[in-house]
Amino acid sequence: MEYLDPVANLLSSTVLTAPDPADSGTSIQVQAADADNFPDPSTAGAYNLVVYPPGYQPTRTNAEIVRATAKSGGGYLTITRAQEGTTAKSIEAGWEISMNITAKMFVDIDTQMDEIESSIPTTFDDLSDGTTNKAYTATEKTKLAGIEDGANKYTHPNHSGDVTSVGDGATTIANGAVTTDKIASGNVTYAKIQNVSAQGKVLGRKSALAGSVEELDIDTDLSSTSASDDTVPSAKATKTYADTKIAKTTNVTAINETGIADGEVAVFNLTNKDIRTSNKTLPTGDVVGTTDTQTLTNKTLTSPVLNTGVSGTAIDTDLSSVSASDDTLASAKAIKTYVDAGKAGASYSGYLTAEASTTGSAQVGSCQVTVTTKGGNLLIIGFAPLKTSGASSFLGLELDGSDISGAAGITNLTTYTVTPVVYVKTSLSAGSHTIKLKYWPQSGYTAYIASYIGHGLIVAEL
Repeated sequence: MEYLDPVANLLSSTVLTAPDPADSGTSIQVQAADADNFPDPSTAGAYNLVVYPPGYQPTRTNAEIVRATAKSGGGYLTITRAQEGTTAKSIEAGWEISMNITAKMFVDIDTQMDEIESSIPTTFDDLSDGTTNKAYTATEKTKLAGIEDGANKYTHPNHSGDVTSVGDGATTIANGAVTTDKIASGNVTYAKIQNVSAQGKVLGRKSALAGSVEELDIDTDLSSTSASDDTVPSAKATKTYADTKIAKTTNVTAINETGIADGEVAVFNLTNKDIRTSNKTLPTGDVVGTTDTQTLTNKTLTSPVLNTGVSGTAIDTDLSSVSASDDTLASAKAIKTYVDAGKAGASYSGYLTAEASTTGSAQVGSCQVTVTTKGGNLLIIGFAPLKTSGASSFLGLELDGSDISGAAGITNLTTYTVTPVVYVKTSLSAGSHTIKLKYWPQSGYTAYIASYIGHGLIVAEL
């Protein structure tokens, strides 16, 4: 199949060196500035050009169509003369030379279309591979007719996660995937729980620490039970054992019920060998013994005498960490240490050697202090020489990396003014805290800090 000649839009120049002889020479030179625009026939293929005198439109009488077949350095083209029915002209330097639409272009296009048309098969059996029966069979047509619009060849994907599968194969539930949250309430019945191994068992746990449910034996004879806690007594066994232990001993001959009321303490009367009232109401909780080590809760001690030392969680040995509540007692040492330490405080003063400015937010030089407090309220005072380019500029405070909301001094002046900021931080936790002095302008403006005028911070625990 032939191909069309190369083409280029608006391709033109003038003849720099004419052919020699002018009406039969086969070498022509175009202007150096236009040389690169002309295609190289060795790579793009040969092409036709129109050559005609300057100042005229090309006509059959004054123009010649030449065919460029080669190109060399300096804008030289090798040409074949008198193409497409034109006659050779005496070409001179300065003549126009351009790539115009000529009859050959249309003839080439028409030829190409004829070749393309002749290459299209008229039936499926005319394809160049030599095979036959290229038309769909009735069975194939039926298959295609049954396919829905937008259908595709579906491949079942692999599943991952709690439930896995490979392609269209069986699904597998991963170990540990079925959690309590995934089981609906009431869906686990007794029948779904592991069978109890035998009669006389209850479910619980006798092993140490938390863990799986275990079977415990029901003990029907407490008289033979060991000291361990690995069985559960039945109601009958409990009653039988209790009845044998509550029976009167030989030392008790009677129970004197006179005056005994519910909630009183009964005592043993050795003289009469009977049990009688003590006229004392049984206290709630444990009975306090004189030599027992016991914890007394919600007791009021009237005129107590405390010998040796005292201890416990209500005795605070470090007042620096005490909250504002009155739920502890300070030890003598803690009080002395706290008083000796006094209130915390710190200060900073300095100046800049060059004016500073910001359109965002910035620290005033190196103005910051770090103070270790006992917790509570902290007085913070800052000052700096501040001015604004317009609107307002602000002086504020930063505590432990965060701006203190509501703590700001302000100036609307475009001349330097020593601007203060005063703030009391309440309910501050005990420990080390860092405070910085910062400044910023109203949006769209600039804030300035003066040089060689002092700025500072004063921090004191209240």
